[in-house]
Amino acid sequence: MSAQLTPEQKEKMMAEFQAFIDVATAEQKEEMLSFLEEMKENAFENLKEEIEEEIPYIDIKPYSHNIINLQLRRMAKDFGDEKTKEFIRNNEDLMAKGWASSAI
Repeated sequence: MSAQLTPEQKEKMMAEFQAFIDVATAEQKEEMLSFLEEMKENAFENLKEEIEEEIPYIDIKPYSHNIINLQLRRMAKDFGDEKTKEFIRNNEDLMAKGWASSAI
């Protein structure tokens, strides 16, 4: 799991990011946006993998349902309800185990 940033760390990071934006060329800004989108997509793929790795343990390991529910909530918070619902609809194993995209 990833570590949470403190408010001070977030503030410092945002200040540094704003300083970059203030002096960056249009090309540098475009590269930064592309990089951030790639990071976001990688984070989504990693979360999908975490969920998919937990699915075989449903009804075998305790708390597997809870772990998946927490990961799906995190996915909805970070990437939106629609993207999470689409992931559930496209995952036959989750659908077979009783998860419904309407539950998000």
